[in-house]
Amino acid sequence: VAEGLRRALSDLDIEWKNEHVTVTASFGVTAALFGELDINGFFGRADAALYRGKEDGRDCVRVAVHSQSA
Repeated sequence: VAEGLRRALSDLDIEWKNEHVTVTASFGVTAALFGELDINGFFGRADAALYRGKEDGRDCVRVAVHSQSA
């Protein structure tokens, strides 16, 4: 879904003040871990993935790397 949104934004033909403007976006995605009750961990992983995408050159989708402790 995030990749589809990213492509759709990139494909938009936007004209502003007689110029064509390109829109790009980066997305960080994650999944809720089984039994995860603290939403901060969820958003923290997505945020880290987003910033990894920005460091990788922007206009991309990055999936959070996570592990679940037993």
